[in-house]
Amino acid sequence: MNGEIHIRVAGREDLRQVAMLRWHLKMGDEAAATGIAFDQFVSHFIRFESAERAPEEAHHWVAELDGEIGAVMTVIRVQKVPSPDGESGHWFYLTNCYVLPKHRNRGIGEALLSEIKSWAVDGEAELMLVWPSERAFAFYERCGFVQPDGVLGWEP
Repeated sequence: MNGEIHIRVAGREDLRQVAMLRWHLKMGDEAAATGIAFDQFVSHFIRFESAERAPEEAHHWVAELDGEIGAVMTVIRVQKVPSPDGESGHWFYLTNCYVLPKHRNRGIGEALLSEIKSWAVDGEAELMLVWPSERAFAFYERCGFVQPDGVLGWEP
C-alpha cells in the first residue's frame, strides 16, 4: 500500500464492491464472495440501494486504497418528526462498518470515521449512534463516541 487513502461517498458504480464488503461483514472475513448465494445477495443489495431507498436517506462512505475500496461505513439519516415550535432536525445511524483484513490497523477506519463526523457536523446532525461489536467498542470510544444520556432501547 502506498499510504494514500481516498475517502468519498460511494456512487452507484461502487455498489457491487460495497455489497462485497457487506457480505464479508455479515458472513465473516474468510467467507467466499462468489457463488449463487453471493450473486443473489449482490443483486438484492444493488436493487435495494438503487431503487428502494431514497437517495438522501443513506450514504455509503468508502475508503479507496491503491484503486480498491478497502473499507465502508454507511450513514442512515433519521429525520425527526416536525414540532409546532419550529424545531426539527435529524440524527444519524452509523452501520455497515467494515475494513478488509489486509487494510486493518493502519488508521483507515479512523480516517473514514473522521471524515464522516466532519460531514455530520457540517450537516447539523444532532447525534450519531452506532451499535458496535464488542471488538469494535474501544475503537469508537477512541474516536469520541460515548453512551448518550436519556436514550432507551427496546428489543422485541
